[in-house]
Amino acid sequence: TGDDGRFRQLMRGYARQHTQGVMSTQSFEAAVEEAFGQPMNWFFDQWVYGVEVPTYRAELDVSPMVDSPSPFMLHGTVTQEEVSDGFKMPVPLRFTFDKHPPVTHRIWIDKSEVTVELPLPAKPTDIEFNTQHAVLAKIR
Repeated sequence: TGDDGRFRQLMRGYARQHTQGVMSTQSFEAAVEEAFGQPMNWFFDQWVYGVEVPTYRAELDVSPMVDSPSPFMLHGTVTQEEVSDGFKMPVPLRFTFDKHPPVTHRIWIDKSEVTVELPLPAKPTDIEFNTQHAVLAKIR
């Protein structure tokens, strides 16, 4: 969604708990897992202990839909290159519309090619892949 409130809360709590104490990567990983309620070893393996940077190629298009609750559909593929099998990351897409508020969706890129189909409330005036450079990546 683009809301980083949970992450900010995590960081404040972690800093408060470790004031004048020892911080470590392992204790931070445990705090992240507790805050997000799921294993995060994949993230730490890729971004803390690993050195790979993905390259993404997005081939996306928008089509009108007939007899559908959503009048438009984003569809296409995203290719992920230059990383090991199993590398995964949620990549944000931000949609701007004329008469609707902007919307941000995250697409899980978890293999070399991912098919994307996403209903949209209107035809977007702009689509920003990896909005605000949220993921360290090369975009082609």
